[in-house]
Amino acid sequence: MSDFIPVARVEDIQPGQKRRFVVNGLAITLINLNGRFFATQDTCTHESASLTGGEIVDGCLECPRHGARFDIATGAVRSLPATQPIRVFPVKVEGTSLLVSLNSHQAI
Repeated sequence: MSDFIPVARVEDIQPGQKRRFVVNGLAITLINLNGRFFATQDTCTHESASLTGGEIVDGCLECPRHGARFDIATGAVRSLPATQPIRVFPVKVEGTSLLVSLNSHQAI
């Protein structure tokens, strides 16, 4: 049994775009960064703002509330005021489907 869950279609998220999804009760942000797909937790570790509402800046997801930045690929903090990384999740493309695994994640 696969731990990857279908979340969206490739065409649903164009390059430079992001969308919020709730998967098994967990809010995630699915991001298309130059044709590569990434999934992160949707909640900023600084003050619980939705990261989907922020901007993509230099490969980072910027929190709309206080400007903390997180590396999209690794979840690492790149700018204060956040000090804790966000979780990132593996994304797999199968045909036109985007699948995310919530069972394995990394946090730096």
